[in-house]
Amino acid sequence: MDCPSDFSGITFLGEIDDDTSHNSTSRLYYISIVKYKKNQYVYVCSIIVALVYHIIRKNELSFLWSSILMELSEELSQLLQSNGASAVGIADMQGVVPSSWSNCTIGISIGVALDTHIISEINDGPTELYYAEYKRVNHILNKLSYYTEQFLQERGYLTIRLIATNADINYETLSTRLPHKTIATRAGLGWIGKCALLITRQFGSAIRITTVLTNAKLPVGVPIESSDCGECMACVNACPGHAPSGRNWRTTMSRDAFFNAFACQQMAREQTARRVFGGIDSSEVGIDDIICGICIAACPWTQKYLRKVTCSF
Repeated sequence: MDCPSDFSGITFLGEIDDDTSHNSTSRLYYISIVKYKKNQYVYVCSIIVALVYHIIRKNELSFLWSSILMELSEELSQLLQSNGASAVGIADMQGVVPSSWSNCTIGISIGVALDTHIISEINDGPTELYYAEYKRVNHILNKLSYYTEQFLQERGYLTIRLIATNADINYETLSTRLPHKTIATRAGLGWIGKCALLITRQFGSAIRITTVLTNAKLPVGVPIESSDCGECMACVNACPGHAPSGRNWRTTMSRDAFFNAFACQQMAREQTARRVFGGIDSSEVGIDDIICGICIAACPWTQKYLRKVTCSF
């Protein structure tokens, strides 16, 4: 095989030389072909060298881009933690987000831990202090999701911001198109307990979460796909509404297969009316929020968190 008498067959090498004119090594590859173009072995070797150079350069760019996204993720996490976030996780939500949101398949899960002293006072029902804490943490979460949205949009990324509570809820099913808990588990922050709440190793279930979706390809966490509650029945035994069935969650299960959301709602409404609003149903005074908290306080993971914080003082 003879080498071509012109450069029509090696035009891409000329493009390499043009794109990297500052790189003497790249020019050397090109010159070697011109000088020794009648030597077919040198020609073939030069082609291979140039291709290897292209691959290395592509990998370097890929590594550089990954580093940029990692730094972006760390910067965002630091911003959120400095403004009150207790946990931040990132999830790959491709194939999970609703089709109308399919342009934003990265989910950012943001958590704020509940005050330990307030949670420790929940025994047989919610307290007025717990209701105030619930509202306070929701307010912080909504601010954190706003900060996240602004941070990403200023850098040219799309975002979809979900509010901390009652976001896109279907009151006929008591479910949403994309629960905050789903993003949190796929981000590796925790699992779903028998009480249908997110449970984390650090805070137990004494944490509330919110979500921002984006098209920024940030590095994602390792999903958690099954419960770590084991044989524990603490929340099942503590629930006055008998909402948890006692079955352990896994990603292939629907919520209704292990938890009765309507029983939980009914008991929480009664608890909120009796213990927070002096016997008045919250819906009668135009308030949608209903709380209970018994299962949160009963969870051994929460109790571990409460003891750890108490001992630190």
